[in-house]
Amino acid sequence: MSENKWVYYKNNGIANRSAITVDLEDWYHSIESIPVQDWDKYESRLEENTYRILEILNQYEVKATFFVLGYVAEKFPALVKTIQLLGHEIATHGYFHRLIYRLTPEAFREDLKRSIKVIEDLTQQRVLGYRAPYWTITKESYWALEVLQEEGIRYDSSIYPIKTYLYGIPDSPKYPYIIKENNGNKLIEFPPSIITIWGLRVPMGGGFYMRALPSWFIRWGIKKINQEGQPALIYIHPPEFDPLKPVIKLPLKEKILHYYNLGVIEQKLKSLLSAFSFYPLKEILNL
Repeated sequence: MSENKWVYYKNNGIANRSAITVDLEDWYHSIESIPVQDWDKYESRLEENTYRILEILNQYEVKATFFVLGYVAEKFPALVKTIQLLGHEIATHGYFHRLIYRLTPEAFREDLKRSIKVIEDLTQQRVLGYRAPYWTITKESYWALEVLQEEGIRYDSSIYPIKTYLYGIPDSPKYPYIIKENNGNKLIEFPPSIITIWGLRVPMGGGFYMRALPSWFIRWGIKKINQEGQPALIYIHPPEFDPLKPVIKLPLKEKILHYYNLGVIEQKLKSLLSAFSFYPLKEILNL
């Protein structure tokens, strides 16, 4: 793994820029026990929750990067077009919400190409960025980076610099860096934000971590990252804005992951948007 850190931000005096990203998926897309072939059996709550996020971003005049499932782009084209027309970046989250290390390279390429085609046909703009479902580009699926570069992706946001039962490469760089370079073509990795406390890497940039940690801690973490001359990366999901989303029986760790503290995310997001400057990833990376 390359340990070269992307130093563009410090050199250009925009260290206070950070990224806000949205994984555009419905509440059941990320539940592993619900197979793809059963997705249409469940109530969709995506549009209402996404429009709420768009209202909040508009209120604070912030543009974000939306990592869109190709499946969502096909099923809700008007929603994705609205996101684009409001000035947000459209990137890809793959077509189906599949864990990358459970795919073959051929299946991953097919899923990626299908998602890119659907999104580019809809938006008439090139897809520059990719985020793996559940951050599942790990040491076991590091081959996926080669596929991303071959398919024209300019930046990736899939490698979590910690280790959990689902994902992570704990010794990977914690700030944006050039992860692959081939004949002058660079693939930039933009990891989700963590901070180091007493030698321990603490995730704080979104999802369960953002819901569980107090707002002051997250604000302190972003400020600390910016003071080090780097951009922070925050990520949210539409189902997190839905405290009344359907509850299904899940193992305890998955139940916590999907349902814990859903009522706090909106206020925490507003707190961050009022305190920091956020931009789409392609603007921070000057792509």
